[in-house]
Amino acid sequence: MYSGSSADDVLHDKEDNSLFWTTNKSNTNEINRGNEVGSSSQTIYTTSNRIISVALDVTLNRFYWIERIGNIGTIYSIKYDGTDLKEIVTTNKGPRSLAVMSVFDLDNDGYDSLSDCDDSDPNINPGEDEIPYNGIDDDCNAETLDDDLDQDGYAFLVDCNDMDSSINPGEYEIPCNAMTFDDDLDQDGYLKNVGCNDEDPDIHPDAVEIPNNSIDEDCDGADLVTSTQELDNTMINIYPSPASELINIDVAGQLNYQATLYNLDGKIIYSSSNPKQIILGFTSAGMYLLEIINISSGQKIVKKIVLEKF
Repeated sequence: MYSGSSADDVLHDKEDNSLFWTTNKSNTNEINRGNEVGSSSQTIYTTSNRIISVALDVTLNRFYWIERIGNIGTIYSIKYDGTDLKEIVTTNKGPRSLAVMSVFDLDNDGYDSLSDCDDSDPNINPGEDEIPYNGIDDDCNAETLDDDLDQDGYAFLVDCNDMDSSINPGEYEIPCNAMTFDDDLDQDGYLKNVGCNDEDPDIHPDAVEIPNNSIDEDCDGADLVTSTQELDNTMINIYPSPASELINIDVAGQLNYQATLYNLDGKIIYSSSNPKQIILGFTSAGMYLLEIINISSGQKIVKKIVLEKF
């Protein structure tokens, strides 16, 4: 073990297997480092000024301290090996102690715990795109809209046009006026109470539905969503849609995946690894979100599931 005189502060970095301590020898203050059994000690810094407080950043492997000259204090830092000496700040306020807060990136997504609102999920961080209607703050920004995109106070399940704030169950229906086009504004042959979007002549009950474009062209209450999707070059067929009692998941190839079913409040209804079927008898009718994640790559797809009960 180390032996000497006037040893002061002692710090231990368990992960690095290192001890740090300060000593005073003939008015010279030293910062020393050795392993936790006291061998291989070395002096990594020497100063004639008084060292009064020390701290470690075990994430960056740096040593911090305050040097005092009268009422002036300077905060320094240095790497564990004695290199990269940095002067952080000098002040005449007489600092007496310091502390260092370490940050982590537990899910290894490139965002530390200070900026990542869920450091346990690599798919949630400020660099992600917000996925509407999944009840999750994917981009860690509360200002990004996830539901009620037109901000009229009605969620998309009850709002027949969530892109127009003037169309919702709380609006007053404007009576027909034969002298104006207020009953068929887009002149597609369908009155406003029949067409679900009276500002677009391509949207009406006889329109051809275009799959996967998030637009309800034929006014049947939902966009047509094809059941076959691709995840990491693997085709996945999810059917039927709408569903009543169960959902089938057919994977064309080898894929290790996690299937999670959410309601629109973001609550997990079901989660399992590599299921071929999801029984829906325990759930109520409505809209759900099925997330399929490749466990190996972290890539995912999200499919809207309409559940009907007869």
